[in-house]
Amino acid sequence: MNYVTYKNPEIGIEIKYPFGWHVQDQDLPVKELMLIISEEDLTCKTESSNFIRNINIGAEILDLVNDPAYSSFKGRPRELLDEHAIHKIQTLQKNIENFSISSKEEAVVSYFPAIKIKYKGKMLDFLLAWIQYFTIIQGDLACTITATCLQARYNKEFDELVDEIVGSLVITP
Repeated sequence: MNYVTYKNPEIGIEIKYPFGWHVQDQDLPVKELMLIISEEDLTCKTESSNFIRNINIGAEILDLVNDPAYSSFKGRPRELLDEHAIHKIQTLQKNIENFSISSKEEAVVSYFPAIKIKYKGKMLDFLLAWIQYFTIIQGDLACTITATCLQARYNKEFDELVDEIVGSLVITP
């Protein structure tokens, strides 16, 4: 497969993605970063009946001072990562019908420790499968990478494609 490199030194990110896919920077007030890499041209607001596959990279600052969910983890990055993943998984359970995790494992994203989960469920009338990575960068920057695919198209090739794309990610805080 041929890859193209997306670089944005302003936000400190570089990633390779398949030739022919699209990259869209999203300007969202609630996130530090939102980048979508997909087979079709779509945005965060798209409700596509011909949904194929995409990878979202999002980052947000965690409030380690005022948020009671995170304040006790300041200076303890591994514990903060574990707690952040727990909170994110609980949110997924609330928002995805028939949510089920098929695997959870330790991973690395751009040299940072990460947690990788695979799960499936129903959202917006689609039966979907996801691969998601959670990592913490520079103490309070939480990065979430989410790969989404129709369950009917989910296979080993999709796993390998996601691993290649995530493996190429370089984050320079």
